Amino acid sequence: MGEEKSFFDNRDVDKRINSHIYVAGLLNALLWGCKTWNLTKRNLSRLSSFHHGATHRILVISWKQVREKHIKNIEVNGMLCNILNIDAFITRRTAVYIGKVMRSEGNFLPKKTPSSLDQRTTEKWRPPALMQQ
Repeated sequence: MGEEKSFFDNRDVDKRINSHIYVAGLLNALLWGCKTWNLTKRNLSRLSSFHHGATHRILVISWKQVREKHIKNIEVNGMLCNILNIDAFITRRTAVYIGKVMRSEGNFLPKKTPSSLDQRTTEKWRPPALMQQ
């Protein structure tokens, strides 16, 4: 969160504004290109940890408070304008990308690649040598 720490630590700025700036700035930069990532559980866990840490920082909730009061991440997201989990942001971006690819015309390279998304292909692919027998 580098330069933004001083902004998010400023108590004169409303939490809703902080939330919108976080989503529009930091989260967009963090998730740039996520629609084509091969996301592993470990990477998703790291992104989720960053996201929860950032929301806790905006709301000024320490980890000590989380442990003592048993504050759940869903409660924290509700406190911050019902902000979504990181996987919801990634899923939304991926769905938009797949929709754009499927609606594209012509020989658009990504459209050739996701053959599993094309319901018209019912025959399984076989190597050319086996098809001649």
